[in-house]
Amino acid sequence: PSLVSIQLDSNKISSFHDKSFAGQTSVEILFLGHNRIRKLTRFLFLDLLMIQRIYLTNNSIYEIEDRTFEPMQALKFLDLSKNYLSQITNKTFSELHDLEELNLSDNNISQIEPMSFKTLKKMRTLDLANNKLLVLKNDMFQERLPIRVLNLKNCHIAKIESGAFQGLNNLNDLHLGNNNLKFEDLTRLDIPGLRVLKLSKNN
Repeated sequence: PSLVSIQLDSNKISSFHDKSFAGQTSVEILFLGHNRIRKLTRFLFLDLLMIQRIYLTNNSIYEIEDRTFEPMQALKFLDLSKNYLSQITNKTFSELHDLEELNLSDNNISQIEPMSFKTLKKMRTLDLANNKLLVLKNDMFQERLPIRVLNLKNCHIAKIESGAFQGLNNLNDLHLGNNNLKFEDLTRLDIPGLRVLKLSKNN
């Protein structure tokens, strides 16, 4: 029988050889959380063509090479929470057309390039809580992204640019608590389908 799950969590792993997962084309779930991984290279996951869920929480990841996740056409869930990422480029998550849930909470993210989420055509939940975004720019989230739940709690956000949420017509749960927003920022929340808005502990 083919290997479908690999559990390597809590092993003090700090790095992988580029061919560590070579030939593992049938693996669907990969547990790599609670290690000391610092960098993800674009060749590490080349053969993980059937992977659906990856857990990378609580590592020391500060860099993800562009197109690292590109081979993972079936990926639905990606957890990168509790790491040291500082930026997301428009090639970090390129081609993840089936991704439904992305957890980037508890990092040091201060920069998200325009169109970084453009190819995530099925994403329902995006968690960016506990980062350092400061400003929600009007090119951060692309129109027609199917996000339903967006968590921006405790991101040091002091400004929301006009049009920041434009076209997010499926968004119904938005968490903006523990930021530095003022009343005038709240007038820019033009989200027609919004049902739950959390704004506790702002200015």
